[in-house]
Amino acid sequence: MSPGIISQEVNGRQEPTEAARDERHGRRRRVAVVGAGLVGSLAALNFARMGNDVDLYEYREDIRQALVVQGRSINLALSQRGRKALAAVGLEQEVLGTAIPMRGRMLHDVRGNSSVVLYDPINKQCLYSVGRRQLNEDKSFTVTLSMPFEIFASIQNQNDLLAFFRLHFRDALPLIGEQQLIKDFFKTRPQFLVSIKCRPYHYADKALILGDAAHAMVPYYGQGMNAGMEDVTLLTDILAKQLPLDETLALFTESRWQDAFAICDLAMYNYVEMRDLTKRWTFRLRKWLDTLLFRLFPGWIPLYNSVSFSSMPYRQCIANRKWQDQLLKRISGATILTAIVTGGAIYAQRFL
Repeated sequence: MSPGIISQEVNGRQEPTEAARDERHGRRRRVAVVGAGLVGSLAALNFARMGNDVDLYEYREDIRQALVVQGRSINLALSQRGRKALAAVGLEQEVLGTAIPMRGRMLHDVRGNSSVVLYDPINKQCLYSVGRRQLNEDKSFTVTLSMPFEIFASIQNQNDLLAFFRLHFRDALPLIGEQQLIKDFFKTRPQFLVSIKCRPYHYADKALILGDAAHAMVPYYGQGMNAGMEDVTLLTDILAKQLPLDETLALFTESRWQDAFAICDLAMYNYVEMRDLTKRWTFRLRKWLDTLLFRLFPGWIPLYNSVSFSSMPYRQCIANRKWQDQLLKRISGATILTAIVTGGAIYAQRFL
């Protein structure tokens, strides 16, 4: 009997059960999906489209019917990986129809000046902002403030809060409004962000975790939803091979864990980038070089483009960035050496 096939004893012989015969011939299964969030709902839809009986469970109320949606306020950035997963079930255009294009990142300094850095100045690709409730009906701001807990603790009253924003985010105050800021800031407490790296994602042929349950990440790359939806794409492709279920789930773990670890690392890196690298001249120079080389050599794919505008495996995105870094270091080193040698030669001819 093949590993992972359920069997029963009949007249002293081991024979496959009806469930095992169904599995072998790709027939209907009974699937329970626990968690009706973005990834769980998409997974349930995919299982149902394969002809399975699906039970979908969710502890919280249906946010489509709730008057007020409590919980996470971070907006969702839909990019290539999520769009691919939605397209596979015929929902991409419906979701994009209510989404707001995000073409770049706006940087604000403490003096109130702002500048825009486009995500993709060559091909003009963009991310799409979607809410959790079909979403963006009210066209409101989503504001996320990330800083050390001790700074949060130092803001004790509304005067502290307004003074803090006037010092660091002076151009945000007129947009949010002082009273709205005071109301929103003090009605909730700062929370820890979570990053999860774990494996395996499966248990025998019984269970599998996807999305945040498998690889929750900090929100700074906007890839949490997209990575979770890509989980569903990968699982669907593996299920199509009609392997025994234990082999299917094990193959998912083996195929996914390195990329899941990679995007968790990239999300942490992007926090550092957004926190202070964007104001350094070296970062701006690298951004300019990436854009120039991408324009001249399409095979040169900048890190952000490979993560957000392609389906390149996340680990390959990191490997791609590393060889680019190494190449630029060699070129810059050779350029500096050439300049030194040339300068030395000129000096020798003139003065020696």
